[in-house]
Amino acid sequence: MCSCRGIYFSLDQADVQLLLDAPNDREVLRIIQEDIEARWDEENLLLLDKSWDAIHRCLTDGTLTCKQKNIKEKVIIGGRQLYKGSAYIISLKTSSEVQEIVESLQKINKQWFSEKFYGLRKKRSWFTWATCSDYEGPLDKNDFEASWEYFKELRCFFEKASQKKLSIIFLVDQ
Repeated sequence: MCSCRGIYFSLDQADVQLLLDAPNDREVLRIIQEDIEARWDEENLLLLDKSWDAIHRCLTDGTLTCKQKNIKEKVIIGGRQLYKGSAYIISLKTSSEVQEIVESLQKINKQWFSEKFYGLRKKRSWFTWATCSDYEGPLDKNDFEASWEYFKELRCFFEKASQKKLSIIFLVDQ
């Protein structure tokens, strides 16, 4: 797993159950690294690099906070958290949530995404906790185009998983 580079895996119910039955974070990581990641099944994975951050913020209120009020929050870091520590974000989207997410993502066009992307502001605050959630990536045309392309791949990935009735996990190290 690479530094802050997001990856998705679509999983069948057997893999999901293994993760849900894991007694601790160490076992969750072992299952992912030795079973799921080791298979490197390119049909059932998607690399988002670091664009997951901007995409998540575009789909939500512009922060990394998930209030669980909007299905779009579950696309990336929202959903059931499988890792309790602070070294990783590992979030599960069930097959039924994947179906809902697909419906939500189908409504997003480039204009909407562009408005959300360029609406991300770099805020200044004296409080450390407030600046942690502000987007620090570039807000230029190249970054927008890369984020939009990754978003389209993400939407297709969710559509494929939905058709196969698979669940999805997102993971990133911090």
